[in-house]
Amino acid sequence: MKSKRVVVTRAAAQARELVRALEDRGAIPVLYPCIAIEAPEDTRDLDYGLKLTVRGEHDWVVLTSANTVSAVAASVTTNNPNASHLRAAGAGHGFLRGLIPSGSGP
Repeated sequence: MKSKRVVVTRAAAQARELVRALEDRGAIPVLYPCIAIEAPEDTRDLDYGLKLTVRGEHDWVVLTSANTVSAVAASVTTNNPNASHLRAAGAGHGFLRGLIPSGSGP
């Protein structure tokens, strides 16, 4: 990868690790973020859905991105303090780390 230019399209706040890995391999990262990750203005639907899940009306929460994990974790912490039994699934090792309390295991 020596001296190759590589366009990094990740959100600016999430590009650091990839940029570092490219630089370590001699590449020249070109930052061109195509998306910006922002919290939704209105989380009522998310909060309501999680409340139903905490009450046992849904079996699982399936999360598709680390950004979603952050949003769900914030809602659970704020609005559903009794959610310790919440069952969540996601892709990749460490994906749910932001949602699962320390010591509770996967």
